[in-house]
Amino acid sequence: MGAVGPGFFALALDPVGKLAARLFVHSASLWTKTSFEHVLPGGETIEALAVGRSFVAAYTMPHRLLRILSLSGVPLGILSMSGSVVCLVGFEDLVLCVMQTPGPQSPEPALEFALYGISAKERLAAGRLPLSPGSSLRWVGFSAEAMP
Repeated sequence: MGAVGPGFFALALDPVGKLAARLFVHSASLWTKTSFEHVLPGGETIEALAVGRSFVAAYTMPHRLLRILSLSGVPLGILSMSGSVVCLVGFEDLVLCVMQTPGPQSPEPALEFALYGISAKERLAAGRLPLSPGSSLRWVGFSAEAMP
């Protein structure tokens, strides 16, 4: 799995044999460290990946953690998420995570979202994601004005 951002890309590498899962990030900038590799704790795998202007976000299982790292590999934060990820997207300084609502599964999808500001280290918005009966989520993203 991979994600492309402004001037860099990120790849999620699954565990192989005794090697743990890893996150590999490569930058095209001449002024910063060109690449780094972040090794995840044993047993974790990357389920979703997103990039912003200055960060990489990786949703990992089985502990439902959102790991946020700078483009130089410095961990910026780890957030425990309430449900399994459906979609993860980054834009500029924002990351939007759409998750399944915890609890018993229903025939209609029950989804919730959380919008985070990375540099401010705060949750900007959260709540249920409204879906019409019989519909499904096909795409999540940001407009040019940074509106989810």
